[in-house]
Amino acid sequence: MFCPPDCLDGENRPVLEGRSIQHRLKPSAYEECPYADSREKVINVESLKALSKNKDEVFAFIQNISTYLQNKELIDEGDSSLLAVYQLAYIGYKSPQIFFIKKIFDEEIDIPVPCAVASRFLHGLINTLSIMALDDKDADLQKRTFTAAEIHDYAASKGYLNGRYESCAASSSTILKYLKTIVDACLKKAPHDLPHQRSAEEIEEICYGARVINELEFCSLIYETVRCRTLRTQEFRNQEKALRDGPIPLFATTHCLIAKKISTFEKPFEHILFKRAYNLSKSLLINTQRVNLIQDLANQVLANASDFETSRKRRLKLKYEMRSLFESYAKFMEKHIDAGEFLAADLDVFFGKWPAYLADKVNE
Repeated sequence: MFCPPDCLDGENRPVLEGRSIQHRLKPSAYEECPYADSREKVINVESLKALSKNKDEVFAFIQNISTYLQNKELIDEGDSSLLAVYQLAYIGYKSPQIFFIKKIFDEEIDIPVPCAVASRFLHGLINTLSIMALDDKDADLQKRTFTAAEIHDYAASKGYLNGRYESCAASSSTILKYLKTIVDACLKKAPHDLPHQRSAEEIEEICYGARVINELEFCSLIYETVRCRTLRTQEFRNQEKALRDGPIPLFATTHCLIAKKISTFEKPFEHILFKRAYNLSKSLLINTQRVNLIQDLANQVLANASDFETSRKRRLKLKYEMRSLFESYAKFMEKHIDAGEFLAADLDVFFGKWPAYLADKVNE
């Protein structure tokens, strides 16, 4: 989102202007990295201070999420598998989104500090766990367990902690403390006297909201892979350069990039990138039956992708189920978005609208 410089006050704090918000860091927010494992870049002092100053609140927040997941039997008590840690990390990473949207529509609502700080750290963790999940494509992620030190050492060995192109935000000791807290939360080894516990209602809203986001993201990946593959098959047939470049994505999100990548294959849903997305997402799904139906319909469309008329009819069924999925969460979504706006446009998620000469055929 964009807002002009005059949306910020004299101290560079974010100021709302209509529905836009922007935060700019002062030059003094960056300093030369003082750590032995320097990333050869300046360090974000604001991030470091946030990680250190608010650690007890963040640790309690992480424990709250883990307790919720265990109470809902989404993860087992004592489960520190890659899948369990990913679920906890994903919810923590997504936690600011609900409050951020509310902030845009209501100036009285602030993003809780633990959510904002946890999200910074957990973003990097879910990226690392996603790469770890690719190491053995046949592995059962629920059986792959790691200690905090093993996750840290893996990230370090790949250059994610001290690579030349990585930003530095904390020392290795701070990173290890956070990783240990997350793994211990899954093992239910957290201290009993953690301060600043979040309310049960707030944790319920955060966890449910993240699960909704996870389901919609995953199903949008399926839907857009079908659209992207169809566009390649129909629009770019026998055009080598266009087939290589493919449809132009609107966003640089992970699922958008995956959709474009796997759509170059005849059977995209057998690609390891899609299998990883499914394996990481499945335990957080709410309506597994509908998600499986959407995936089955997607496979039916692609089975006849070269037959435009047959695939068109099947795409209409897929589109109907996608809209039904979005609409099934209307009550939740409209709490955080202006009424009726969450699906005001057609289902064009990652790659924009169909080309004009195909649009009528696709939507008729």
